[in-house]
Amino acid sequence: MAATDRLGLGALRAGRSQRLTVPTDLSIVGFDGIYVHQLAELPITTIQQPLATIAQHMFALLMKQLAGETVTSVYVVPELLYGATTA
Repeated sequence: MAATDRLGLGALRAGRSQRLTVPTDLSIVGFDGIYVHQLAELPITTIQQPLATIAQHMFALLMKQLAGETVTSVYVVPELLYGATTA
């Protein structure tokens, strides 16, 4: 599990340099899902953050707070995008 898709891409390259087979010897899951997971020779499995939805909630909460209203946290569910780096 990599903290970002960039780190997942690095793990993929490091595994390949050690002659490991992905996903047989090494499975990789990144986090972000913005676009980097598509740049690898194998698409990296990633947990995608719905950035547009997050931005909409942030804006709405900010506007409420500026209007003096009480705001509460909003939980936005990420999505698992399966790539070729997991079996």
